[in-house]
Formats: sequence, structure tokens, C-alpha cells
Amino acid sequence: MGVPDVLIMDGKGDWHMVELKTTQNMSVDITPHQVAFATKHARGSCWIAVKLCTATGSEIFLYRGDRAVDLKMDGLRATPTKHFSHPVSYRSVLHAIATM
Repeated sequence: MGVPDVLIMDGKGDWHMVELKTTQNMSVDITPHQVAFATKHARGSCWIAVKLCTATGSEIFLYRGDRAVDLKMDGLRATPTKHFSHPVSYRSVLHAIATM
């Protein structure tokens, strides 16, 4: 238990918290503690980034903290805040986190 996996400081000095998850199907293994943390800190820049790994490549599903319950209940069927298709530009993922 604790803070999300990644703490990012952007060029403006703002902090962003990101919980990282991977999956090979539509389910996402997010704990009740992680849901509670993301929901509690949703007014700030708190995110859950899920990497879907398939035989054809990877995709990133990016969820704001206030969508953590939906992600827990519906997995990747929950509408993401932003979706990045293969090939994923991680620069674009970081830009989205810092500007949304």
C-alpha cells in the first residue's frame, strides 16, 4: 500500500501520479486500496495507465482517478479518458497526463 507507481513533475512544476497496470485481456487487476486512493485524489492529477498486450502489439488505456471504480468493475470496457493505439507514442501519453 502507498502511492501510485510513478510520480511525474512536468515542466510547469505540477505533479502527476500514475498507477501502472498491464493486462492481456479486458480485465484489470486493481486493488480496492488502489481504487480508494485514485478516487480520493481524483481532484488532482491522478491516473491509471493500463497497457493491453496482444499478439499484434500494445495499446495504452488512460483513466483519470475518478474512473477507478468503473475500471475495477468493467475493466477495459470502461471508457478511457484517452486511448493510444499501436504503435504507442509514450511522449503523447506523458503529454496527455500533463495537459488534461
